[in-house]
Amino acid sequence: MKFHAALLHARAPCWLWTRRRESEAQTVANVHLAHKQGLTIVPIINKIDLPNADVAAVQRQLEEILAIPAEEAIEASAKMGIGIEEILEAIVTRIPPPQPPADETLRALVFDSVFDVYRGVVGYVRVVSGTMEANHAIMLMSNNARYEIKEVGVFTPKMLRAGKAQSRRRRLFHRKHQDQPPT
Repeated sequence: MKFHAALLHARAPCWLWTRRRESEAQTVANVHLAHKQGLTIVPIINKIDLPNADVAAVQRQLEEILAIPAEEAIEASAKMGIGIEEILEAIVTRIPPPQPPADETLRALVFDSVFDVYRGVVGYVRVVSGTMEANHAIMLMSNNARYEIKEVGVFTPKMLRAGKAQSRRRRLFHRKHQDQPPT
C-alpha cells in the first residue's frame, strides 16, 4: 500500500526485475497503475550475471504480461558494474522534466526528518514552488498541523544557514521544539 501511495506522487518509477521467472501480482498491479498515471517506466533487468539468470524469460514477461517492449529494458548487474551508465542515461533521456506549477504558492515535499535535542524537528524538503523562509508559518498537508519555521538551511557537506529556500532545490528547516504545541 505504501508503494501505491508513492506512485501517486512519483515522476517516473524505475522497476528492477530479477532472474525470477514469474512476475508477482503486486508488480503487475503497480505497473498498470503507473501506466494509468501516465508515468514513464524505466524497466531494468537486474542480476544478469548470476548463473541461473534467464533474461529471455524476463523479457517475454515484460512484453506478454506488462505490455512493455523488451528492447526498452536495460540489462544490469550492480555487482559487475554492467548497465549502470545506461540506467543513468535512461533516467536523464526518458523521463521528462517536471512542469513548474502555474503559481508560486509554497509546495514542498518532506523526504526525511530527524529530531535534534537542541533544535527540535529538522525536516529535509524539496521545495517544488514558492519560497520557504524563517519565521514563516507552514502547514503539513498530512495532518493539517501548522508550524513556524525557525531556520532554513542548505546542504553542503555540512548544514549551512540560508535566508530562504526556493523551488527546485533541496533544503532543510526546523520548527519549534517537539514539546511545544503546533500554532
